[in-house]
Amino acid sequence: MGLLHATDLQQGFIILGGYSPMHGKANSKELRMRWLKHSARIVSLCVLALLIFTSMVSVAPLAAEPTSAALGSTAAVAALPSEASSTADALPAASSLDGTVHFANGMPAAGLHVLALADGNPIATAEVDATGHFALGMLTPGRYAFQVYAGNRSFMIDSGTMLWLEADQAQTVAIRLAPVDDEPAPADAAGAAEAAPASAPVAPVSPAVDLAQTGSLSGRVTSASSSEPLDRVSVRLYNAAGQSYRQATTNVSGLYTLTNLAAGDYRVYFDSGFSTNSETKRHLSEYYNQKPDLASATPVTVGADAAVANINAALQRGGELSGRATDAVTGAGLQGVMVRLFAPGAEFASTSMLTDGSGFFTFTRLISGSYRVQFDPRSGTTNTHYVGQYYNNKSDLASADEIAVATGQQRTGINAQLVAGATLRGTVSGGAGAGPLDRVVVAVYDECGLSVATDYTGSDGIYEIGGLPAGVYRVGFWADYSGSAATRAYLNAYYEGKANLREANPITITTGGTATVDATLTKGAQIGGRVVNGAGEPISGISVGFYANGVWQASTSTDNEGNYLSRGLPAGSYEVRFAQRNDYLAQRHPEAVVVTAGQVVNNINATLARSGSITGRVTGVGDVPLPGIEVRTYGENGALLWEATTLTDANGAYTITNALASGFYRLHFAPGSSATGEVRSYAPRFNNNRMLQGRSEFVVVEAPNATNNVDVTLVRGGTITGKVVDAENAPISGATVSVRDLNARTLVSATTDSNGVYTITGLLPNFYQVRFGRSGYESQYYNGQTRASMANVVRVSGTNVVADINAQLTLSPGVVSPETGAVSGRVTAEGCPLPGVQVIASVGASSSTNTQGLYTIRNIPAGDYTLSFRGNSLGFLDEFYDNVAQSSAATTVTVRVNTTTQNINAELVGGTSINGQVTGPGGAGVAGVQVSVYAAEAENSQVIHSTRTKADGSYSTLGLAPGSYKLFFTPPQPVGNQAGLLSQWYNAQASRSTATPVAVVAGQPTNDVNVALAAGYQISGKVEGVQPNGNKWPLANVNVVIFDQDGRIVATTNTEADGSYVSRVLAPGAYRVHFRPRPNTFGAFFVPRFYNNKRRLSEADVVTVSNANVPNISAELRRGRVLAGRVRLPASFATTQLAAEDATFSFAGVAVRVLDGEGNQLEGYEATTDSNGYFVVSPALEPGTYRLAFTPPSILNLLSSTSAPITVEAEGAEIIDLSQDLTLEAGFRIFLPLTVR
Repeated sequence: MGLLHATDLQQGFIILGGYSPMHGKANSKELRMRWLKHSARIVSLCVLALLIFTSMVSVAPLAAEPTSAALGSTAAVAALPSEASSTADALPAASSLDGTVHFANGMPAAGLHVLALADGNPIATAEVDATGHFALGMLTPGRYAFQVYAGNRSFMIDSGTMLWLEADQAQTVAIRLAPVDDEPAPADAAGAAEAAPASAPVAPVSPAVDLAQTGSLSGRVTSASSSEPLDRVSVRLYNAAGQSYRQATTNVSGLYTLTNLAAGDYRVYFDSGFSTNSETKRHLSEYYNQKPDLASATPVTVGADAAVANINAALQRGGELSGRATDAVTGAGLQGVMVRLFAPGAEFASTSMLTDGSGFFTFTRLISGSYRVQFDPRSGTTNTHYVGQYYNNKSDLASADEIAVATGQQRTGINAQLVAGATLRGTVSGGAGAGPLDRVVVAVYDECGLSVATDYTGSDGIYEIGGLPAGVYRVGFWADYSGSAATRAYLNAYYEGKANLREANPITITTGGTATVDATLTKGAQIGGRVVNGAGEPISGISVGFYANGVWQASTSTDNEGNYLSRGLPAGSYEVRFAQRNDYLAQRHPEAVVVTAGQVVNNINATLARSGSITGRVTGVGDVPLPGIEVRTYGENGALLWEATTLTDANGAYTITNALASGFYRLHFAPGSSATGEVRSYAPRFNNNRMLQGRSEFVVVEAPNATNNVDVTLVRGGTITGKVVDAENAPISGATVSVRDLNARTLVSATTDSNGVYTITGLLPNFYQVRFGRSGYESQYYNGQTRASMANVVRVSGTNVVADINAQLTLSPGVVSPETGAVSGRVTAEGCPLPGVQVIASVGASSSTNTQGLYTIRNIPAGDYTLSFRGNSLGFLDEFYDNVAQSSAATTVTVRVNTTTQNINAELVGGTSINGQVTGPGGAGVAGVQVSVYAAEAENSQVIHSTRTKADGSYSTLGLAPGSYKLFFTPPQPVGNQAGLLSQWYNAQASRSTATPVAVVAGQPTNDVNVALAAGYQISGKVEGVQPNGNKWPLANVNVVIFDQDGRIVATTNTEADGSYVSRVLAPGAYRVHFRPRPNTFGAFFVPRFYNNKRRLSEADVVTVSNANVPNISAELRRGRVLAGRVRLPASFATTQLAAEDATFSFAGVAVRVLDGEGNQLEGYEATTDSNGYFVVSPALEPGTYRLAFTPPSILNLLSSTSAPITVEAEGAEIIDLSQDLTLEAGFRIFLPLTVR
């Protein structure tokens, strides 16, 4: 037993970030700081410890250089004698520690490890022997804490966690572990504790500690240029799953050893970036063997009980770039200037630093490439009044000079002579005697509208912004971002009192000059109230949102007393929404809140109800707990509730507590993204072990109570695996492999590894299609098919593995290599950069421009492509490179491997606008009306542009090319009892075909396209389901369809959670209303009806809308019965494509329709079989005789067929699971030339 395990110190307990057996993912910054504090002592200990023989490491004879050994050999590397001895002489008087470790029941904790820590830093470790003893030697005096662990598992200590170690002493410590579920039972040999009474709990079995023989890995890290050893390099080991597994640090001889390694393949990373040795830190990090990333790193195989040596690295010294920032007039160095470095092709700074006291800076560890440098005094700590620049005296990143740096090269003289800039200062006040406003954000914009500087006002309302180059600026004042509640009551404004940046008055300043820009802000209206729970207790942290015309305007949160107060709002009408939080349910204030200028409206209160909860457990067969299963919740309206999604814990248990009002829910269980190992092989299910949502039972929640024991047992599925290669049979990594059902619905996807291999698990017995794709390659289905309709199906049965589902992909047209490059450039308009422009390559890759108009599209397969620039949403015309409107005329851009094709720029041209005003019946402007623009010549074209009217009803479209357009005006839905307005096409037309076209001429706005909206009215009511016992329940998500007198659908809406609905605004006239529950909802068990309880449209009562809203058009729907079943293959089908045992298989994609007794199809009663052949036809049917018609997908040779008559009786289960398995008939497909197959 060794006294100090130096190899343990190197295997991951001296941490520079990453994995630690004690801490999992460590806080790398904190650990680095600890390492800096204790590095001198630890390095000395590490060097001395390498001379100590331990039971864990086989040490070779000392040598001046590491011994040469092949992978898998047992040779190890020792420190140089001279280094070890000299370090030992410098050590202070050392102490030793002897101790014991026992489980809570008194048994020795044999095989566990004890870690000693000083100030939180790992110092030494030892193994506990069979009697429970351990020993630690060569410890410096001080306070030590202890941790006990085995592998990746740590144990809680009940006593003996801390000890003060005196100098030159041998001391003892007795560690007793806290009780654990799996600690060993006392042995029945002599000396064992007295047997517990029969009523005592049964002693747990021995802990899950793997003490099998393990391997080690060692090597040396040197400088490639000098061959000198590099110390304090972090050596990190990654397992086959790409997870950080172990870590060590090189000593002064550049040596490292990683021990206690389970047999397997690993990848090694040599990270010099966080070394505390300045010389080491100048070198570049790399993966073994001189690889740039984890994916390409050469794997190292470690066998059980094998010592793998000579995993060495020779790190390249990085390039360096240095310079100085000085005053352009005096030449004096400028301290505290922020200097940013932009890596080759980067749009954002990769690193930054401040100049020192003399104005100098140096960037190290640079890879070969061309860099750009920014000097930004305003972001620094001192000398912030200087004007910033890019090297070499350039105004922006796009024009900055590039600086070429080679590996190991030192580039000097990257200097900047900075000049003092102009200053903007002023005072912001509230006016009307309100005095100065604190913490108003003051933003300065240049002539292109880009924000170039910001500042906060002080308590005296004064701000000052320096370092501005001479030019023309506009200034905005933002009160809503203030940290002061009093200031937030004021409205934002631009200088002087303008509503938007375009209208703001410009300010011209000269070099070194000062301009005074004061502002007086107007106090806005405010809405306030209190939020409590059912007991009247305040609820803090509830987000309260304020919406005008359905558009978010502002939000705030409740304080500890449940109170809230909005920021300043313009006068108008607002909807107030209270968001869901934790176990409280969301709510909306029932009425619109109308505020006038400067008015404060209080008492807009809310009492939030508590959510209910659902608990349960997910297991595999044999009650095996399944951790990492994602549990999704679907409401009674069939919609997924993302906020009510959770994962099972280590015991397979789950609890859902969010967003569950009283009602009906369904749960779906599937392996989540965090699931690992065998858990991923389990197939998904809905609750009560159903595969189809519509067939699963509803889980009833009565808030705020818990619904417990909603358990499910999942079964393992089958597996599809294979390999994806290119035309030369080389593996393709990163290819996406998707498994689809016969509905062409993607069920699950995987990505190929570096060997081109993929594995997809958790598949239920069925037929599937497999699709392969990767950027730069033509996608295909198995087996070499390009269309889904022709794809070969893959059969999965039970838990079988279907292997060799392979693909050979060919390059896409225009692609010359799967290896990638990049394209970059700049997009401007009238010389100003355009942020937010989408740039799309014809291969599908895309990017967006940043605030300087720059973009880079990365990872484009080498080849020739066209590029399009989409600026329409910003008011500019779309174009292709180079300045053409059509792709057919575009200039192709060549992308080369590992190269960025630069300067693919675009200068966009502003489009023409259509301008006008929307008014209501009284002539007043209407805010919030959506104006949608369509191409006039294409009746089926999509929206080209849309905008909303301002407070005065005015609007302006943007980015329109010359042509003819049609406009549609959609007013916001009224809130509460507000009057409604009718939608219309221009000019006062009811349909797109009759709308008046609006002509747009190049370079000339089209003005005065005005509309006057007419008043309209709404139909409202409530839909309830009547249970057999007479009880009523509100039905959510019932589709309410409104027909005009000619039987045309004119409006649709859905019921809310309380069963209520309000139609869109309707013109006066005669209407009929239909209530139809949607599939997968609680309402699906009820029979549709027209108003008033009529079966057919022709029989429905007429609802007359005249000059008022029409309420109480309600419905009470009666329970019916839902048809469900499963479609299977015919027995004769086994003789055509499948083996005999496949005849029982079902499959997806069969269309199912319901026919009445006379063979007529019932409108709306349609379904499609899911991945396992199941279907549910809803909504419910009333008593009668029906048939089912089946139409299979063309991919299989099957005929359409009709079932035998099905009698639906009044009494019985809600879902009729058809007793017979519905079997299709085999048929033939005809191909040309005419062949029967």
